[in-house]
Amino acid sequence: MNVKGSIKDRYGKKFAHVRYLFIKYLKDNGYPHYQELDEYKVANLKMSWQTSNNYIDCGIFAMRHMETYSGKKDFDAGFIPEGKEQKKQIEDLRKKYMTKILLSEFNENVHVVESEIEDYHRLTLKEKKMLQDKSAKNIANRASETI
Repeated sequence: MNVKGSIKDRYGKKFAHVRYLFIKYLKDNGYPHYQELDEYKVANLKMSWQTSNNYIDCGIFAMRHMETYSGKKDFDAGFIPEGKEQKKQIEDLRKKYMTKILLSEFNENVHVVESEIEDYHRLTLKEKKMLQDKSAKNIANRASETI
């Protein structure tokens, strides 16, 4: 994947189509200000935490932006510049968002998750370490398959 190309080159047509569908959805569902949104000029902002080599964690970046965006052009999502420290930060955010989603009252299977948490707490340290190692390998395999 060429991550050096411009955002417009990489996503221009896809972005335009998603924008069109979003505006159409708002119009079809009676949102009163859909025309104002349709007239907004869209700009791709350069952000100090933008990455060149990470094209896997876009969901984490999107979640963090939704969590911290205040409506102002110059906002700070709190990301550290790309590197090992940012990688750790993203890992922590992934855990935070995953926990909130899995334990949400809106998760119809929250009771299953809570039961599995209880089972995990009953494991020995050795068993937990084995599960963590297996999980890390599975994640690495899945990540390599998407590249």
